[in-house]
Amino acid sequence: MITLEEFTRLYLSQNSDNPLVAELLLKIGCETKPHAKRDEPDFFADSAEFQIELLFEDEDYLKKIKKKYWGTAPMILTTATIEVSREKLSRTPLIKLPIDISFNLGRPDILATMKTKPSNSIKYSDVDKYRNDIWDLGGYRLVYIYQKDETLKRVQIISTKY
Repeated sequence: MITLEEFTRLYLSQNSDNPLVAELLLKIGCETKPHAKRDEPDFFADSAEFQIELLFEDEDYLKKIKKKYWGTAPMILTTATIEVSREKLSRTPLIKLPIDISFNLGRPDILATMKTKPSNSIKYSDVDKYRNDIWDLGGYRLVYIYQKDETLKRVQIISTKY
């Protein structure tokens, strides 16, 4: 298991050709090299064992370069999403977060664990009715996403480079 700081330093915002990123993909069981489809600039690498999804995006798309088709630029790791499973009682953690996540973890637990208040807290009132607490942590954003009852739904680690 790696720390959040190591993950953001070694992997986040890195090209998928980076040997460390390639090793990470193999570790989570992804044997497909990240690539953009002609009409979609992103690639998702999922792992049921680690309950993580890594999002890679075409660098031209991230730089807002107009292209007729995607897939010629490097693929950059921009987001890691860690789902909170309600079906599986345990998970194999890949990244050590400030608080270990579980299906019954609530917003008060997370707020009590974090050393600072969120940079932003957004409550959505659409059909899904969920809330986000967002911490901007220098080069990346840590987002805790809650369900309607404010139990944890997922955690995202998002690059702020682009």
